[in-house]
Amino acid sequence: MPSVPSNGIASGQGNTATVTSAVLIPARGDRKRVTVINGAAVVVALGPSGVTLANGALLAANIGQALVFETTAAIYAIAGSATPVSWMEEFS
Repeated sequence: MPSVPSNGIASGQGNTATVTSAVLIPARGDRKRVTVINGAAVVVALGPSGVTLANGALLAANIGQALVFETTAAIYAIAGSATPVSWMEEFS
């Protein structure tokens, strides 16, 4: 997990959604919101532990497509194939 700079945001790339549900972004108690951005033309499902392509919030299969979550909880991801995902977190 990156340290939070004084401007209250942190970003990252290279996390990969895979064919097995896994933590994409760990829980953080001081997070206000997080934006998750698709890096490939593959559908990514986001949600809690155990998320599936059938029950997750679907991040469309378009490079640059994004979803915003206002949560401190961990966000899990799954995709039909390994998919690069970027994110930006905003902190209080």
